[in-house]
Amino acid sequence: METQVGDQTVWTRCELTATQFGAIDDFLTDVLISCPGYWATIRKLSESPRSLGGTDRAEVAGIIRSHITKGDLAAAEEKLLLVGGIHNFHQELGSAIRHHFSIHLRRYLSMYLSDCPFEINSTDRFGPNNASITARQQLKCGDPIRYLTALLVEVSAEEEASMTRSGRDFSVLVNDRTCRAFLLAGPARFINHDCDPNAEIKPEGRMGVQVVAKRDIRCGEEITGFYASNYFGKGNCECECATCQRESSSWNRCGRRRGGDMKDECRLCRSKEEECCRCRRHSDLYGRRWPATKDPT
Repeated sequence: METQVGDQTVWTRCELTATQFGAIDDFLTDVLISCPGYWATIRKLSESPRSLGGTDRAEVAGIIRSHITKGDLAAAEEKLLLVGGIHNFHQELGSAIRHHFSIHLRRYLSMYLSDCPFEINSTDRFGPNNASITARQQLKCGDPIRYLTALLVEVSAEEEASMTRSGRDFSVLVNDRTCRAFLLAGPARFINHDCDPNAEIKPEGRMGVQVVAKRDIRCGEEITGFYASNYFGKGNCECECATCQRESSSWNRCGRRRGGDMKDECRLCRSKEEECCRCRRHSDLYGRRWPATKDPT
């Protein structure tokens, strides 16, 4: 994968290899996305991802509900590290790796803070049940999207070749100026491509990225970014993003691709007849109907 990010100062080495950090990211997405009621499958960065054996999903959801949604990340981290499978994984890490694990854990925990303006959702646009990012409040043009961040970890030539062979290179970015490859790890890895995106992935600090709204984004709208000009074939001729969906004759007026299917907005939730998976997870964690996360002030 390529990116338009061009500031060379952000493309620096992390102490961990991409393989090590990919394993941490896979484990944390299982713990903090899959466990609290996520209905789709998270694609893995690792060739052999670690099992969550001994992890009580209801206990994880309870910790998020009791501590994170109330803003106490420290207490949430302490409680999570006592949960069977998470405790075992953490104990097997060296002290330096535990430091990176803790920082990365906080990146994912922040998604459940009451002021977080997005959530992990799913789309069928690029295949069945792919992860996506949805705004759960109105976002203004030019504003950084709080907590929608990620870390860049340099990928060796051997790691890149292995990821390409096994189809795990979906979160690998290549700097056009230096031709160095980096793994994108963190919540921002779930941003999908669009040829006319509503957000921009920008450098932040030495090894991070921050996502900024390119235009006003409405509540319930998918947050998208631009991968590269030739990511989906030459000139993105094979792209299946929403913009190409609207402009291509291979899509009909109902928004359904010939031979495929698309998820619509949650009509059931809008009619308040029943809750979909997304809204059921939200009400379980926050005790309110989507998208509210706290009482009005």
